Amino acid sequence: MLVRLNSFDSTTLSFPSFAGNNEKIYKLELITELADDQDRTNDTLRMNVYTYTTPQKPLFERFTNTSCVPCAAADPYMHQIYETYLYNIGFIVYHTWWPSQNDPFYVYNIPQNQARTYYYDVNGVPWVWINGVVDASFQYLNWQNLVEAEMNYRKTPIIITFNSANSYVGSSGNGQISFNINQIGEMEDEIYKIRVAIVEDSIYYSAENGTNFHLMTFRTLIEDSLIPQTGQNITKTYNFTFKPDLSVPDNPDSVNFDKLVAVVFIQRDSDKSVWAVDVYKFETMEVVEGGNDKNLFSLKEKRFLFNLSERKIVNVKIYNVSGSLVIDKSFDVKGKFEWMPDLNKGIYIYKVEIGGKKWEGKLLYY
Repeated sequence: MLVRLNSFDSTTLSFPSFAGNNEKIYKLELITELADDQDRTNDTLRMNVYTYTTPQKPLFERFTNTSCVPCAAADPYMHQIYETYLYNIGFIVYHTWWPSQNDPFYVYNIPQNQARTYYYDVNGVPWVWINGVVDASFQYLNWQNLVEAEMNYRKTPIIITFNSANSYVGSSGNGQISFNINQIGEMEDEIYKIRVAIVEDSIYYSAENGTNFHLMTFRTLIEDSLIPQTGQNITKTYNFTFKPDLSVPDNPDSVNFDKLVAVVFIQRDSDKSVWAVDVYKFETMEVVEGGNDKNLFSLKEKRFLFNLSERKIVNVKIYNVSGSLVIDKSFDVKGKFEWMPDLNKGIYIYKVEIGGKKWEGKLLYY
């Protein structure tokens, strides 16, 4: 299409509709030519149109610090998104070294917390990036709107499928994550990064800023390269080890292996855009054995099951994700005992103590 314009003229161009094929990349180019144009560097507009059809889960990367008071004010807004979508969003919460360098979640993995902070040039907290390209900043009132806009808009050329049989965390802290990458759509001819963030979900820790529950806290990052090729279906398997082996509740310097989640995403470093996201919750054994008490405590379909060979006091506390205590119960138990808490729809954290032994975990009520 050719349109002639004089200097300072403007017009609107309309082009015939174009029905492209799915899972393709189409390149559009608009060129202007003016005889007396003194700056020809802005005469060409180029853009890509992607005809992907598979919805992409959003990647929600948050930066915070346990001494940051505004971060605590932002917590309920992230908690609301988490309660609504849970693992349908890839949450990763990094901890920075300001206001306090003593933030225990920052100290646990200083190099990688710093690396991701520098990657996005973050210089204030709270701060959020969505899918690597949407700067949600500290405007936490708008975080959910931006997330949902990305859920409705963004599509992916890659399907990630986890291999549950080969993904685990052992009692010693040694773990493995295995998944398939099926590239169903065209991608630009660049090298992309496969990133696997291992996060610890729902940590109970009374932070200096008043935050008690810490969701999807970053622990370690595995990185690899991906060379795109339409139609490829490859398997990736990675091993990891946590230090120290201290699965102790309420200790921010340790890692509770029962709460680990893998957030896998494909990212292009040239513009930081994210092209695929998926989330895997590592399976753990629900039944815990202690001493001579078989099945001392277990959970089944929201019911707390106890089986004690000796009479003991059982203490159960349940919190909502904002850290508020909603149930505080004690039971005198010998033999088998079953209890189901009366809770509204939502996500909760439980803490159980029996004779000095402690357990904690997450309850989902839908």
